[in-house]
Amino acid sequence: MNPLDLCLWLYPLKEWESIEQKLAALSDFDQQSRRTKQMMRGYANDCQLDAQGRILIPQELRDYAALNRQAVILGQGNKFEIWNQRSWEEQRDKWLAQVGSEDGSPPQAMQSLSL
Repeated sequence: MNPLDLCLWLYPLKEWESIEQKLAALSDFDQQSRRTKQMMRGYANDCQLDAQGRILIPQELRDYAALNRQAVILGQGNKFEIWNQRSWEEQRDKWLAQVGSEDGSPPQAMQSLSL
């Protein structure tokens, strides 16, 4: 479960093990860190592929992300994001409408990227 957007994060096991180590290092005395750990760990599920190569997403997580017939899967390097199609399109359009409205300087973490 993504604690930032109404979508799901799907990690390969090796990546999840790395995330789990990072979560373990977060302080339980910081509310945002504790809430992130609660959301990510509390809703984490092992997924297995069926004979047709599909995964079953538990109903609770489908409800959280409003997943129904139409979904969007976005590759994000070390994980996938799974969105309700309508939610993704609305969020994407909102973000695209904001392009150029910022002060023009990228966040520090992005300044070294050459896209």
